[in-house]
Amino acid sequence: MPTIKLYNNLDKSTVDINIPCQFGRETGEVTFPEDDSVSTLHGEILQSDSSIFILDLGSTNGTYVNDHRLEPNKKVLIQDDDLVEFGEQSFHVGVTKEFTPKNVHERYQQKKTERLREMLNASKTEKLHSIVGKEKTLNQKKKQIQEQLNQIKEKYKKGKVAEKSLHEKKSIIDKNITNFPDIKAKKSLEFDQVKKTLFQQKTDLDDKIKLLNISGDAEESELQKLSKNLEEIKIKIDAVVEDKKNFPKKINLLKKNQQIMEQTILETASKLRKVEHIISENEKKYLPILDKIEIQLAQLKREREKLENGTSATKTRQL
Repeated sequence: MPTIKLYNNLDKSTVDINIPCQFGRETGEVTFPEDDSVSTLHGEILQSDSSIFILDLGSTNGTYVNDHRLEPNKKVLIQDDDLVEFGEQSFHVGVTKEFTPKNVHERYQQKKTERLREMLNASKTEKLHSIVGKEKTLNQKKKQIQEQLNQIKEKYKKGKVAEKSLHEKKSIIDKNITNFPDIKAKKSLEFDQVKKTLFQQKTDLDDKIKLLNISGDAEESELQKLSKNLEEIKIKIDAVVEDKKNFPKKINLLKKNQQIMEQTILETASKLRKVEHIISENEKKYLPILDKIEIQLAQLKREREKLENGTSATKTRQL
C-alpha cells in the first residue's frame, strides 16, 4: 500500500499516511475532531496511474491546493512540497521518497514563483495571440475597404480615359466635317485621275484587240486574255464612277457618327458624375472607419511591443 508524508505547518511534525485515505472531522482514516471548520467527511487522497490526487468530497468550507480552491468531487494532482489546506489545517505533502521537510517552505515559495511566472508567461502568450488575431482581423478589414475604394476609383479612372478617347475621336470627326469640302474636291480629282488612267488602259486594249483582229495573226487564247483584261478595266471604271457619285453621301455618315459620339460623351459624363458621387459617399462612410482602424492598430502595436519587451518578465522578477 503506497504512503505519502504530511508535514504539519502548525506543529512542524511529519506523519506517514496510507492511501487511499479519506479525511474529515469525524469520518475517515485521518480525522480532526477539534477542528469545526472541517466537514464530517471532508476529502480523500488517492492514487491513479502512479500519480497522487486529492479530492474534495463536497465539504462546506472547501479544500485548497497551493491557494486554489478545489471543485467538489474533481480530483487534482498533488506533488512534492504542494501546500494542502482545509479548515484550520495546513500541510506540505511529500509523494516521493526524495521529499524532506527540511527547507520545504523555501522550495514551496520557489515553486510558487515558478508557477506564477508560468502563469504570467501563459497570460502574455495568450494576450500576444489575441493581439495578433485582432491585428490580422483589422488589417483584413482595412484591406477590404481599401480595395473597395480603389475599385471604384479605378473604374472612374478608366471612365475618364474613355471620355478623353471619345473627345479625341469626336474632334477628328468634327475636323473631317469642317474640311469635307476640301476633302471632297481633292477626292474628286483623285477619282478623275484614276478614271482617266483606266480609260487610257481601256483605249489601249481596244486598239490592240482591233489590230490583232485585223491582222488575223492573233491566237484565240491571247484574244480571250485581252478581252478578259478589258472587262476587268470596265468594272474598275464603273466602280470609280460609283465611288465618285457616292462620296458626297459620306458627309451624312460623318454627321451621324458625330451625333452618336456627342450622345455617348453625354452618357459617359453622366456615368462619371454618378461614380464621383459614389466615391464621395464611400469616402464619407469609410475614411473615418479607416482612421479608427489605424488608431486601433497603433494601440495594439504598443500593447504588443510592451509584451514583447518583457513587461511580464519584469513583474515576475518583482514577485
